Amino acid sequence: MRIFAIFLLNFVCVGTFMVQASSKQSNELNPPKNDLIIIYSHGKVVKVEGMKIEKTISTVGDETLQIAGSNNIVYAKGGLKNVIINGMNNEVYVDKISSVTIDGGNNTVQYKLSATKSGKPSISSKGGNNDILKTK
Repeated sequence: MRIFAIFLLNFVCVGTFMVQASSKQSNELNPPKNDLIIIYSHGKVVKVEGMKIEKTISTVGDETLQIAGSNNIVYAKGGLKNVIINGMNNEVYVDKISSVTIDGGNNTVQYKLSATKSGKPSISSKGGNNDILKTK
């Protein structure tokens, strides 16, 4: 009986410590569970999926950036072949771009140069209040 009581006491103390440590870790290191955050590169496609993600990526000009979600900010240092946005309130800042496709509202894409002969990227925008702007 004494061994069982000691075992039970150790189990409760260690369990309490582990719960406190895991809750502390989830608050400091992990995003809230209601925000899905996925950032990965698959060949020449860079995907950002989730909410409130701010990310800087280095690119060479032949990649496609795909954003699915809302309130994301992506800085592409270098060029992109395509930017595809599905969602709302996203911002993309890129040095050089060829085409922009947006399905959603209140999105902004700012670019310095376009890889097309016209000097403007090919644009397909479905939704309202989307801005594709050339900056200096």
